Amino acid sequence: MGCNVAMRFQGRRESLSAAMNWASRVTSIAMEMALPPLLGSWLDRRWGTGYALVIVGAVFGFALGMMHLVRLAADASPKRRPPQRKTSTQGDPREADRPDDQSPSGK
Repeated sequence: MGCNVAMRFQGRRESLSAAMNWASRVTSIAMEMALPPLLGSWLDRRWGTGYALVIVGAVFGFALGMMHLVRLAADASPKRRPPQRKTSTQGDPREADRPDDQSPSGK
């Protein structure tokens, strides 16, 4: 019975760990998109440059966040393997049409 409780705890621990991992990834992407425009707004007020740095920060933050999001999606997607090629001629329909004296083994 003690082993069963430990296994249930381990499953909850792995689920919690995965959830915290995804939460930190999403939060970092949100910060990458939000902080550059906020910094641009602060610099615009400090230097009196209108909205120029807010726009630059928004474009930079959007590009940075999207690059990170695409990388995250590529890492999370299952890897596709190229189809395996047959190495054996066994079951090859071309072999059935050959006479016995023209087989690739030379017998």
